[in-house]
Amino acid sequence: MDNGGPVYKCGHVSLKESWLWSRRWAVLKRSTLSFHKGEKAIQASALVFLKEVHQVSRSELKSYCIGIKAKDRDYYIQCASDDDLYSWMDAIYEKCPLLSDVSPPSNFHHQVHVDFDPVSGMFIGLPDKWAKLLQSSNITQQDYAQNPQAVLDVLEFYTKNTAESQT
Repeated sequence: MDNGGPVYKCGHVSLKESWLWSRRWAVLKRSTLSFHKGEKAIQASALVFLKEVHQVSRSELKSYCIGIKAKDRDYYIQCASDDDLYSWMDAIYEKCPLLSDVSPPSNFHHQVHVDFDPVSGMFIGLPDKWAKLLQSSNITQQDYAQNPQAVLDVLEFYTKNTAESQT
């Protein structure tokens, strides 16, 4: 266990514990990622051995969520922002021996994050260009509600292909 040694990253996150999300103090060391009830707590409420981690990826479970797949369990942590999420992902990748042959993205900056609010039936954080495209399209609010990810994929595809054809 990593009782001593340097702390590479630490901070507050939300950890999914069975069905409940709990605010935890996360501590990343050379070979472990531990979750504590508070900054001063010594005893970890959850411990991930990084040598057993075989996948780290963004999860759609919640906004700014990371999925960590280890030998016997999957962990989900929610970060405060996209920058926080990618900072944690990069730091975890760097310390996981099973992922060492796969490099994390470098100089990556997430430009757009769009969520769908099922209560209002509207997208949150939609870029102006995409909002105008939606208004002029035949895509209905019912389409948004049935498959918001498909709507976003279409907008992204259209924007990318329009930009490429203009260059």
